[in-house]
Amino acid sequence: MTEPIRVAVAGHRGKVGSVLAAALQNEPAIEYVGGIARGDDLAEFLHQKRPQALVDFTKPNEAMHNALAAVAAGASPVVGTSGLSSADVDKLETACKAKKVGGIVAPNFAIGAVLMMHLAEIAAPHFEAVEVIEMHHATKLDAPSGTALATARRLASRRKDRPFAHNK
Repeated sequence: MTEPIRVAVAGHRGKVGSVLAAALQNEPAIEYVGGIARGDDLAEFLHQKRPQALVDFTKPNEAMHNALAAVAAGASPVVGTSGLSSADVDKLETACKAKKVGGIVAPNFAIGAVLMMHLAEIAAPHFEAVEVIEMHHATKLDAPSGTALATARRLASRRKDRPFAHNK
C-alpha cells in the first residue's frame, strides 16, 4: 500500500478551507497534517509538519506568499484562491519548475464548474458571440470571479480572431 499524501490547508478556518480540512481528515489516501491561519508562523509550520501539498484558500496576497513558501519548503501548492494576477501565476510556475515540484492554481474545485469550462471551450469556435454571465451571493469577494475569468480566457483561447473583454 502506498503512503498517504501529507496535506496541509492554509485558511482552514474559512468557509471553504474548514469544509476541506474536515473532508481531508476522512480521506484514507490523505494524511491531514494541520491547518495554518493568518498570523501563524508558516515557515515553522512547514518545517515541522512537512506537508507534500499545501492547499490554499486565503486571500490573493496571502495565497501568493503561502504558495511560494510551500514551494521553498518542497511542497506542492494547490491554490483555490481567486484573484491571482497572470504575473503571480507565472512567478509561481517558475518557482515550481526551479524546485521541481508540481503546483496548480484552480479557480474552482467543483466538478460541474470544471466540466462547464471544458465544454464551453469546446463549443466556443461554433458561436458568433459568447458571453459569460454570473450571479453570486452578496458577500462574494471577487467580481468577476476566478471561475468566470478562467472560463472567459479558455473561450478566448479558442476564438483567437474575436476580442475578449470583461467589465465589472
